[in-house]
Amino acid sequence: MTAKTIEQIKKEFLFSGMTISQWSKVHGYPYHSVQQVLSGKSNCSRGKTHEIAVLLGLKEGEIVKN
Repeated sequence: MTAKTIEQIKKEFLFSGMTISQWSKVHGYPYHSVQQVLSGKSNCSRGKTHEIAVLLGLKEGEIVKN
């Protein structure tokens, strides 16, 4: 799987008509965290931002739930 760019993900949001707020509610993540990932303000190396980046397709990785 090839990682998507932030621009590609934003275009997917526009294409689907889903807002970032809706996506965050559906997936159970704080809006602020999703916004940090999509603005490039987070390195997404661990925790919630890592999980968000993996779910959005920004990076390859594994989501481990304890």
